[in-house]
Amino acid sequence: MYVERSLDSNDALPRHASRPGRLCNPADEFDAGVQVLQLLEQQWSVQDGNGSLLQVSKGFSYTWDAKRPVGQRVVPGSVRLMGQALAAAGSYRVTVNAYMADGGGRLAVFKEGRDARTGMMGVDALEQYVKNNPALGPGPLDRIVRLN
Repeated sequence: MYVERSLDSNDALPRHASRPGRLCNPADEFDAGVQVLQLLEQQWSVQDGNGSLLQVSKGFSYTWDAKRPVGQRVVPGSVRLMGQALAAAGSYRVTVNAYMADGGGRLAVFKEGRDARTGMMGVDALEQYVKNNPALGPGPLDRIVRLN
């Protein structure tokens, strides 16, 4: 993401916020359980197994092993939300942009979510978040841990 001004400024906005793209989609949210675990594996579903590593929210973490086969890379028991192991039978609220919620990026598992709702545009959510958190800094780098 490109930022026009320093994040010290109360009105910092992404330079590309007005261009079509991921931030110009509404945010969709839905309930999911086992789909969250499936999603983490699905991110490596391209033929060469490299995929595109999804970024996760504050409080969510997991460990993955690049030497394991596609579909089995997430280390069992490592997926955590607020320090607690994620339960496959649990129900968790997930928010993504509309493109991803509709299965874009080869992430079809998002379409299995329940109780879907459409929220505000991504760029509006980002603007509100930046304004409400003027002391923003980089997040922790240990949310996703790679073994090998």
